[in-house]
Formats: sequence, C-alpha cells, structure tokens
Amino acid sequence: MTSPSSILLNNLRQLMKSKQYFNDIIHAYIIPTTDPHRNEYVADRFKRREFISQFTGSNGTAVITDKEALLWTDGRYFLQAENELDSTCWKLMRDGTKDVLSITKWLSRNLEKNSFIGCDPQLISINEWQEWEKTFEQSDKQLVPIHKNLIDILWDKQRPELPNNPIWKHELEFAGASISEKLSKVRSKMSEYQVNHLIVHRTDDVAWLFNLRGADIPCNPVFLSFSIVSFDSIKLFVDLNKLSDTLKKDLENENISIYSYDSFYEQLKKHVHSQQSSDKFCTSSSCNHAVETIIPKKQLVLQDDIVYELKAVKNDCEIQGMKQAHYIVFFNGAYLIKQVHTTIGLALEDTLREFLRRQILTSRVVHYILGVFDYIINQKLNSQSVKERKGTNLIFKGHLRSYRGCDQVWTLLSDSLTLTSNTDPSWKTNLTD
Repeated sequence: MTSPSSILLNNLRQLMKSKQYFNDIIHAYIIPTTDPHRNEYVADRFKRREFISQFTGSNGTAVITDKEALLWTDGRYFLQAENELDSTCWKLMRDGTKDVLSITKWLSRNLEKNSFIGCDPQLISINEWQEWEKTFEQSDKQLVPIHKNLIDILWDKQRPELPNNPIWKHELEFAGASISEKLSKVRSKMSEYQVNHLIVHRTDDVAWLFNLRGADIPCNPVFLSFSIVSFDSIKLFVDLNKLSDTLKKDLENENISIYSYDSFYEQLKKHVHSQQSSDKFCTSSSCNHAVETIIPKKQLVLQDDIVYELKAVKNDCEIQGMKQAHYIVFFNGAYLIKQVHTTIGLALEDTLREFLRRQILTSRVVHYILGVFDYIINQKLNSQSVKERKGTNLIFKGHLRSYRGCDQVWTLLSDSLTLTSNTDPSWKTNLTD
C-alpha cells in the first residue's frame, strides 16, 4: 500500500518534471524551514517542509530528487525525526555528524553535470544563495529560482491562511523612543552609508522601528511585515485587517504609508522603477534572494543591518523593561513560598521592598510577583498533610546552584530543596519532586 508521504513525493516529482515552473526539468528541489523573513519559528502557512515531510521540528531542510527524499536536521531533533519521517521514502541526514555531507556537497556529488537545483528565492538569504551558487557552479550544476513554490501547489486549499492576530501599540513608556526618533537615527545611518532607500525585512526590526507588537508567530511578539524607508517616504507592508483604525491614524500621522503585506514585491518593483537610476537601495545579506532579483545590481548595497544594530543598543527604558521582565519570569518559574511565612517568603518580601525603594522594580511588578508567589504555594502545597499545618511555620531550605532561561523555560539547579516544620521535626516534603 502506498503511504501518504510517498504519494506527496510522487506528486512533487511530477511538478519538477513538468517544465511548467521552469524551462527545464528540476533535478533537485530544496525546501527550507524558514519564511520570507528568515525566521526559524514560522506561522502555519509557511510550514512547507513540515507538510511534505511530516517532521515538525523547528530546524531542518528537505531535499527532493527524482530518486531520493532527504532531511537534514541537527542533533536536537535526531530522535524526533526518526519517529516522524516515513522511513520507506525518507532518509535522515544527521547534520554535523561524521561522514554526513552538507546539502551542497551531497548535491554536488550525487547529481549529474548540468543539473538544475531549484528553490524558492524568498526562502534563501542573499548570502546563502551566493555561496550555494558558487559551490554548484564548481561541479557544473546550476541553482535556479522557482518563483512559484511547488509545495504551495500541492498544499492548495488545505494550506492555512496567514495569521489574523491583531497588532497592538508598544507604548512609549516601554519603548523609550518615539517612531520619529528611531527613523531619525535610521536616516542618519543611511546618510553615513550613502544610500537612498532601506529595505527592512526582519519582523523584529519592523516591530521595533514602528513601536508595534503582534502575535503571528508563537512565542514571538512580531507580525509579518516589510518596510521601505526613504528620505521622503516610509512604506509599511502589513495585513491591513490587523490594524485598528486608531493605529492606522497614528501611523498616518507619522507620514507612514500602509500597504497590504502581499503587495510588497510588486510595490518594491514599482518603487525601484520610479527612482533615479543612481539611487542606492540598501539591505543586509540576510535578506531573502527574491529582493535581490528585483533591484539592479549596480543599485544594490549590501550593508550590515541598520535597524538591527540600532535595536541592539538599548535605551534606559528598554534596559529597565528587560530587567523587570526577567524578574517576573524568574519569580514565576522558581518555586518560592510566601503564604505560610517561610524564611524564603520573608526574604522575598524584603528583597522586593528594597528593589522598589531603589526603583529597580515598579509597584505593579512587585504586586504581580507576590500574586504569582501566592498562586504557586497554593498549588504546590495542595495536600492534606500541608493543609493541616496552615498555622505552622514552615522552613524552606535549599541551595540554588545556578539558573538559566531559554525559550521561555527557566531551569533551576538546587541542592536539598525541602520544606520542614519547626513544630514537627519528623514532617518533611521535597519540593523538587
């Protein structure tokens, strides 16, 4: 019986041979994980590699040839990939391990001369495209842009829509700088680099520049968007339905023209053609290759990402916000006890009062931490043996060796983390279980 994965692969290979989307047979087709903004974590609409392979990890690249289907992923996902890939038609390439070739080396060795290797140019950075193109040329193979994504054709009506989560304003009290102040700094850098137009392609850069936040990608406060910043105009490309009337008016007051997200490439073409041939367009080498194909080579300037560098230098307000966010996450993740007057609970109150006095934390954050603290103790000590000792002083003992935060998960390493009673030495509960 033919498996669903095998059917999908056969249909993809028929498209590769059809010559409908390129003037010759596509001998290999590369399917990255990313989206047009080069994000590692992507919205459902851009999970093309997951659709074709059924592998759900956040890192990986699929390569399809006439005879083989291969998936490259790193060591975080070896076991997951083994479980999710159909081993009857997929081969796992354990990237970074001995004797496993890189994608470019494997294709260079296994495809015949004069083969065409296709990829959606929106999903490969300018830098990657140049490196891959050079590598393939050395083995008499050619990397070609396939502007109509073949996976989208297979996905058809089952393909998820773009996210429709609303965009909200990142208030000045948190941003620490207005849109006009940020644009002034951006244009100052543009003058320094002697460029006339800047293409902002990172979703986090757009969010920072326009003091906006969104929820198009899980666990990331960004929204799908591009921007073109010139000295006499600013264009923002975003799903118009995500903006409230108030936000639209605020952006218009900043002389920002708003366009639909899907119109970016067409509007970029018009923008390039409407400018003088001597004008310079700037973007970074991490921008997708499709942008590079629109701008004449003599007009394109590849420069370190201007907005990205400005965003990296935090103002006082942003630094304060980062500190408060870390305090909230830390106290939320640590199993601290306050309600039953433990030693650590009293120490927490003293510490928070000191932070409040020194203006490290605001009163709102302090109240939030204490509220989370109470909630955790009610959950953690929800056992009959503890309930019977509500009037008893409990002592929290332990040694915090280290802690770290990654992907919104806090890991605490401690020794002998226990609760004991000062009135009943025989009673003890282990909070690390």
